[in-house]
This record gives sequence, C-alpha cells and structure tokens, in this order.
Amino acid sequence: MMRYPHLMLVLLGLSSFSLPADVSEDAARAIHSRLITLDSHVDIARMNQLGMMVDVSHSSEQCLLQTIKLSIAPIIASHSGVGAMADSARNLTDEQMIALADSGGVLQLVAYTGFIKPDPARDQVVYAINIMGIDHVGISSDFDGGGELRGWRDASESFNLTQELLTRGYDEEQISKIWGGNLLRV
Repeated sequence: MMRYPHLMLVLLGLSSFSLPADVSEDAARAIHSRLITLDSHVDIARMNQLGMMVDVSHSSEQCLLQTIKLSIAPIIASHSGVGAMADSARNLTDEQMIALADSGGVLQLVAYTGFIKPDPARDQVVYAINIMGIDHVGISSDFDGGGELRGWRDASESFNLTQELLTRGYDEEQISKIWGGNLLRV
C-alpha cells in the first residue's frame, strides 16, 4: 500500500476528494454514528495540508458534521440539494446547511430532478441563500445525471437561471458568487 496516497492524487491533478459512501439512499441514511472509513482511508488533516477540497455530497449527515469538525479548511457539498424542498439522502438538512456555512463551506446546488423537484432550481437557490447566506451557495449542474429541470435542461439554458436571479433582485456581484466565486474562494 502506498504511504502517501493523498499526495499522489494531488500530483496527478486531483484537487478535491469526495468522502466515500454507499450510493443507496437507505445505506446513506443508515450510516449515522460515525464518519465512513475515516480511521482507515480518509485523512482530513492531510487533505487540508495538500490543499485538497473535501467534498461531502455523498456522505451521511453525521459524516458531514464530523468532517466539518475535523477540517481546518472549508468543505464543500459539490452537488447536493435542499432537503426541505426534496427528500433525498444527497440533500442537506437546514442544520447541515447552517453548519456548512458556519465553517466557511459552500453548498453547490444540483440541477437534477433525482434530488430536487422538477422545476424549482431558482427556489432552491433562494432557500439556501436565506439559510446560509450569499457567500455559501453555488450552483452545479450534474447534467450527466439528468438535467431535467424546465428552463435548465442543459448548459445552453444556464442563462435562464441567471435571468431568474436578476429578476429576483440579485445583482451581478452576488450572481458571480453563486456561479463560481464562492467555490473558488474555498
């Protein structure tokens, strides 16, 4: 076994790492008492030292909360949704969203109907901003997993979401944060 696997990942160009979890929602919900494989496979401190982003989108609720406590750098949920708007193990509860924001992290909201309702991407963004603040919300697409949202089925329709945010009163600086500035900060 390699002595410094995280360093090899960085040398190969990997800048983020998603904590492991079973892909089934039932399994993700069942894992609630400890951080998955932390002791044997994931060294959060070493990932922080190497400048890797720690991604918790595929993690259980307790895994996310424990990762926040262990990480000295902000973490991300690269492609999750708002749990209050759609029930999915991938989506974050309000408690998780607040903890993520309090730690400086970013929730990248996904545009996939498997994790959100068919057309509320704009509502999901507004909800997350109300819970977390403008500096902790971003947008991801996950179009390879679906992209079935009315008005934002693929990248060519991304302007529709931007236009909706402008209509709702967000300015260019705020929209810039949502479309990537917040993630780049991490």
